[in-house]
Order: sequence, then structure tokens, then C-alpha cells
Amino acid sequence: FSSIIPLIIFTIGGLFIINFSCFYMMRLDPAFAYLYNGLNIATGQWEIGHTDHPGTTMQLLVAFVIRLVYLFSGSENDIVRDVLENSEKYLTCVSFFINLLNSLAVFFLGYIVLKKTGKILLAFIFQLCIPISHVMMEHLTALNPESIVITSCVLMNAYFFLYIHESALSEKRIKKYVLILSFLSAFFLVSKITSFPLLLIPLFLLGGYKNKLKYLLYTTLFAALLLAPAYNNLSSFFSFVGNIFSHDGIYGQGSSTFIDTNAFIANLKNIFTGEISFTVIYLLLLLFFIAQTIFKKFVLNDLYKNLISGLFFAFTLSILMVAKHYAYRYLIPAHCFLIIALYVMFLVISPHIHFNKMPRKYSLCILPIFILVVLLAEMKTMY
Repeated sequence: FSSIIPLIIFTIGGLFIINFSCFYMMRLDPAFAYLYNGLNIATGQWEIGHTDHPGTTMQLLVAFVIRLVYLFSGSENDIVRDVLENSEKYLTCVSFFINLLNSLAVFFLGYIVLKKTGKILLAFIFQLCIPISHVMMEHLTALNPESIVITSCVLMNAYFFLYIHESALSEKRIKKYVLILSFLSAFFLVSKITSFPLLLIPLFLLGGYKNKLKYLLYTTLFAALLLAPAYNNLSSFFSFVGNIFSHDGIYGQGSSTFIDTNAFIANLKNIFTGEISFTVIYLLLLLFFIAQTIFKKFVLNDLYKNLISGLFFAFTLSILMVAKHYAYRYLIPAHCFLIIALYVMFLVISPHIHFNKMPRKYSLCILPIFILVVLLAEMKTMY
């Protein structure tokens, strides 16, 4: 049962790729930049020129797919010539591979939820983490950093779910979670610097300063490893990021001022009118955060409280960052956590509403009905 939605996602992603026009007509930026930088890595030349995102995770993935496709292609050309002459084939294969990764990540998430709880409906709900957002569906197979940020964030959802449902967190188990969350954090951070706010979520969730420091240390070490191909050009990356902070235009352009107030306000409006699912869930997080701050007994479980705080601050910082440097797709990292945000709020409110006194068939329908309403509203937004 947990494979139904992943298969649907993989099929939709495959249809996107099949019906997509040539990459050279539609997605020059950044598809070909990643293809040729990936080709450099695939040929053993760890010198890349594109480090804006910095995106080395995508370049490493492209290099792997290039080597794999070339191995089974039976081409008589050398690898460089084959990629240059058959760029569209290699780009299409990379897109299908990304589609497979995202579908497998969604399958893994559903499998974890089903194994932990035995509830098929809940597993299905968590697997809606991608379809609940049309901007995520649009970038599901795209050859850009957002598509593999989705992969790492979906996997992180699975480990958040396991963490908040641990009956006893031994030191060994905590160490395991710290390592996994650190690697996933490093992966999405190196994939796209706009994922930076998500680092707050594990920091809030992990208990104790020692574990938080370990998380930051391991994340830094993993990020340093994943950044290896960009070492020759890191100065360009830091210059790019510095210009983004010191200029009010997109990509570090515009005036030498930190923020354009009028554009910032207009971008905030675009953010909150872009997708109803994100807006509704963010406002609910805000209400829950206020309630747990004012009423000490509102949240009975500290893990739920920490996760709500982490999600709220991560979403808020994402909104502020994107409002300064606007493109709606930059919110994709936050969108990946909409379902688990809904779920943890449901867990918090359940004891106060006494769902145990409600007929079981009705109580089980509340969360899926809410999600269905959000999805229908989202479809209306799209069309």
C-alpha cells in the first residue's frame, strides 16, 4: 500500500519529462551548467565553475549518472564527446534519476510511518508531502538544486517522525539521529543555500547543548566533504552570497542597500498568496507557538513543543529571506515540512479535544479531510 502514492508521483514526474521540450530550448539555466560541471567531475577533473548555490551535490549526482549511462551506452566515443553530442539524452537520464530518488524518498517516508504506527491512512497522509504543494510538483524532476533538496527533506521528515515517537532515547540512539540529521542537513544546505533556515529544526528538536553542538559540528564536516568539488572556486560563491546580502536586487544586483522596503512588502504579499497550503499551515504554527508560549500546559510533550518551535522559526526565517531575495521556489525547503507540521499540531491538540470520546471513524477523518480541503484550495490557486 505504501508504494501507491510513490508510483503515482513517479508516473507524473515521468510524464513531465517525456512531454518536456528539449532542455536546450527550455532550461539552459542551470541544467547545462550542472551537466558540464558534472562532466568535469565524471572525468576526474575536480574543477568546477558554477558554485552559486553552491550545488555541488547536484554536480556529484550528475557525474554519477553520466558514468552510469556511459557505462551501459556502448558508445565508441570517449565520455566527453559522447556527453557533448548527446546532451539531451544525459539530461533526460539525470531527470529520471532525480524522479526515482524523490519517489523512493516518499516510499521510505510512508514505510517508516506505517511500520511505526501500523496506520495505512497516516502513511498515505505523510506521502502527500510533495503533492500538497504545486511548486514542489513543478520542480520534482527539474535539473536544479530544489529537486534534490526535496529528496533530503522528505527523508528528514521520516527521521523527525521516528524521533518524536521514540519511547526511550538512549545515548546510542541519539547519536544515530544526530549523525543522520547532520548528513541530511549538510546535503540540503550544500544543494541550495536558501535551505539554511531548516538547520534550526534539528537544533530545537535535539535535546541538550552537547547534542546540538555535535549536530552543528557533524553538519559542518559533512558539508565540507560535499563541497569538495568547489574548493577551487569558493571565493566566487562567498562573493555571490555577500552581494545578495549587501544588495537589494535578485542575484546580488540592484542598489548597495540591504533591503528595498517596497519590494520586500510586495514579496511578502506574493509569498502569502502563492499557495494556500503554506499560508494556512504557517498561520496555524504561529497560533500554536503563541499558545504554547502563553499556556505552559498547552503542549504536554516537550518533543512536540520543540518541533513546533523549530518549524515555526525555520518557516519564519525562510519567509524573511525569500521576501528579500524573491522567487517562490526558494520556499520549497519549508514546503517539504508542511505535513509533519500539521501532524505534530494534531498530536498537540488531540488531548484537549478528547478525540477518544468521538466515534473512531470520525476522529480518523479529521486530518485527511483538512488536507483534502487544502489540496482542493491549492488546485483552485493553480488554475
